[in-house]
Amino acid sequence: MGATKRTILIVDDSKFNRAIVRSLLKDEYDVLEAGDGDEGLAILKEKYREISLVLLDLIMPKMTGYEFLEVVKKSKKLATVPIVVMTSSDKENEEETCLQLGAVDFIQKPYSNAIVKGRVNNIVRIREVSSTLTYVETDALTGLYTKEAFFYHAKQFIEANNTKKIDLVITDVENFKLVNSIYGETKSDAVVCHIARAFSCAMENGVIARYGGDKFVGIYTPDERMNDDWLRCFIDNVTKLAPIPNLVIKCGLYTNVDKTLSIETMCDRAMLAVRSLNGNYDTEPFTTYDGPVSQKHMRDKQFESSFQEAVENDEFVVWYQPKYDAFTEELVSAEALVRWQPKDGSIISPGEFIPVFEEDGLIVRLDEIVFRKVCTQIKKWLDEGKKVPPVSINLSRASLYHDGTVEKYGKIADEIGVPKQYIPIELTESAAFKSLQIQELTNRLKEAGFQLHMDDFGSGESSLASFNILPFDAVKLDKSLVDFIGDPGGDELLKYTIALAHFKDMKVVAEGVETKAQLETLKKLECDTIQGYYFAAPKPFEEYSRIIDEYNA
Repeated sequence: MGATKRTILIVDDSKFNRAIVRSLLKDEYDVLEAGDGDEGLAILKEKYREISLVLLDLIMPKMTGYEFLEVVKKSKKLATVPIVVMTSSDKENEEETCLQLGAVDFIQKPYSNAIVKGRVNNIVRIREVSSTLTYVETDALTGLYTKEAFFYHAKQFIEANNTKKIDLVITDVENFKLVNSIYGETKSDAVVCHIARAFSCAMENGVIARYGGDKFVGIYTPDERMNDDWLRCFIDNVTKLAPIPNLVIKCGLYTNVDKTLSIETMCDRAMLAVRSLNGNYDTEPFTTYDGPVSQKHMRDKQFESSFQEAVENDEFVVWYQPKYDAFTEELVSAEALVRWQPKDGSIISPGEFIPVFEEDGLIVRLDEIVFRKVCTQIKKWLDEGKKVPPVSINLSRASLYHDGTVEKYGKIADEIGVPKQYIPIELTESAAFKSLQIQELTNRLKEAGFQLHMDDFGSGESSLASFNILPFDAVKLDKSLVDFIGDPGGDELLKYTIALAHFKDMKVVAEGVETKAQLETLKKLECDTIQGYYFAAPKPFEEYSRIIDEYNA
């Protein structure tokens, strides 16, 4: 892995002067040239990450050196590139003026070869280690490039191999946090170094780096041997020779990269590929961005770009899933569920778009849209003199972390005129229990008059301690617990969970109930409320409205 040359930009309207300086520096540097200030500024804006130094003439057409310095000084990004002024002028105070405008040095013409080379080398070296450089070149543990240095060198690699096919790969260790907790830091570091050595040997014709933690990235020109069998063998050898047993390594590839994209975007595509393998142990240990991963990425981007239009077209609609008393089997409440219904009449499953909006933050706006719709509909029913069962509404983790959440939702309910007992708020147990900030927020929601339901209890790292810590009015047993009904251990777990919830004055809702046998068991265990397909699937508004009419008959 040879070091790539640094880049120097010469901005001078004299071809003769540019030729002299280029001849001095070309052996050590890649030299870019501009014949006037406008052209030089355009090059600097495009390649400021790559350019290590600008050599600037002062007297030029279109844009003078002084104007060039003024523009650069105003830009935080461009100002990180040092500028050396080169001029034959001997005007008084000229050097002082240039230094005040941000130049780091001043070289008088005619040039002294030794002075030019010496000052250029010194300034480039200083910049490499100064605080203006936002990255360290080499990772201290592995000796590979850092992630930030990789962005620079990968760009140079692509330019040097512009006519060739280029692939990019990212490796990831499955459950590396678990490796760290079991084996300790020293052994974990040994695993990282082992992968780094293997990666270095396998990709001698490319640029590789430690991408962070247990991840590595490499960009290379693949040869004929680097096919699926070769990659399979490489991963197998790395795991077999690892310092710990049962190491699982996954690789995500972005093959035949689009060279017009930024290096960061290329890495994102390989990362999407490797993330698609998380938790999948029965598949190949590698995949490419092409095909299903690419299609999902494009689909996700389409969701993001269509969000605002969907809001304006009122395409996000509320469905309602009724909840029934376990013993009387009468309607007692419902849960609001969002669906995306484009104008073509199709339905997009929340399982497709909710994770996308959770990741990009749009879920915060969607939460508010659903909340407003439910409040408005309940108020309409109440104004019509109807009895209305409460409708619980989910708030995402992202909404909980936003400042002013309690005040915002309290104000919405008050402005619409809905008593808060009609709109319980559902929070996932994992989101609430793990954050002191959210525990404090749940207390404030209660103080504001909202009832709180703990959603999805039993779906992940649930803890009975959360019953004692969090001020919930009801707990919803996840379908994964209900599915254990009939198993002795599962029945016992449900029995004590329900008993503890009742001891803490919480109602218990069982979701995902699909069979009569499940219902009868839950009755014996004194579960309060049933939600699931046994009684009713989620209903579009028109169907749920008929249920409300029957409820009022």
